[in-house]
Amino acid sequence: MATYRDASRDNWQVQGPSREELQTGCLQRIADAAELMATNYKQLQNEVEVLKRQVARLEQQRRTLKASNASLKGVITRLRGA
Repeated sequence: MATYRDASRDNWQVQGPSREELQTGCLQRIADAAELMATNYKQLQNEVEVLKRQVARLEQQRRTLKASNASLKGVITRLRGA
């Protein structure tokens, strides 16, 4: 026999599963869908955290390179004057 979850999906007739069995199956399917959504949401949260760390690292690298470029420009200016 099919589970309540499976029975709630099928096209049922008058002599099919009882109303309580259909409701139970529907609730089980809703719970399964909610768990799947929660899993996907958690994966998205983890991805956001990874991307935030990457943005912070790249921002620090940008500041370092900007300072390095400014320093090198100063050296070039001094060499041109000598």
